Amino acid sequence: MRADTPYTDGWYWSLDGLRLHYRDYAGDSKRPAILCLPGLPRNARDFDRLAARLAPGWRVLCADLRGRGESAYAKDSLTYVPLTYLQDIGQLLDAAQVEKVIVIGTSLGGLVSMLIAVMQPGRLAGVVLNDVGPELDPAGLERIASYVGQGGSHPTWVHAARAVAITNAAVYPKWTLDDW
Repeated sequence: MRADTPYTDGWYWSLDGLRLHYRDYAGDSKRPAILCLPGLPRNARDFDRLAARLAPGWRVLCADLRGRGESAYAKDSLTYVPLTYLQDIGQLLDAAQVEKVIVIGTSLGGLVSMLIAVMQPGRLAGVVLNDVGPELDPAGLERIASYVGQGGSHPTWVHAARAVAITNAAVYPKWTLDDW
């Protein structure tokens, strides 16, 4: 465990050989673990405040999906699909020795949560869906398509935070640079 954070870094292998990362916040082993799955361009850090608040009452796992955060990038772009993410999450739960989870899924993470409910219902103790539902709003998909995969870099974290704030100003108008 890191001295400055309440989590440990965990690593596991995908079925196609990628080294994938998650954060593991220790908690009560008698309860189902909570699994946090981020949206398409996001990562495990999105859940830092929530996970720190829920632990140690609950064990919380926050995934970096393939190609995000500290997880490896796949060479095959066709593996960046919900069914592959579902396989990856199955590998994570096996590696972390977790039988039952409550999933908190945001956007793409919510889609993966729904796949868990259909494909691995025995693993699911509950689901919280955030920013996703049974219908996907075309305007939201267009907004995401306008910035995903654009690449680029920023000289500092402040510059990066400003860029993300500008991209998401309409969605989160009251967020500050510290929030980003």
